[in-house]
Amino acid sequence: MSRARECARDAIARRAAMAKGATKAGAILVKLVSAARTGFFYVKRKNPKKTPRKLEFVKYDPRVRRRRDGVATRTREPNAR
Repeated sequence: MSRARECARDAIARRAAMAKGATKAGAILVKLVSAARTGFFYVKRKNPKKTPRKLEFVKYDPRVRRRRDGVATRTREPNAR
């Protein structure tokens, strides 16, 4: 009974940590900055072990009302404050 209760408590703590913005193991947050230089950006999660190259996406930039390239820059470690 005690072991089951302890496992349930750990599961609740993990879910609460994910809800507060923690990411999965090894993942970092990157900022995709618009190539139009409008200052618009998206934030994505990236695991550098699985994808070591830079992320580049074609995303919509509402400030120029067009789809533009977004180039990734690292923002911060996920659990750093």
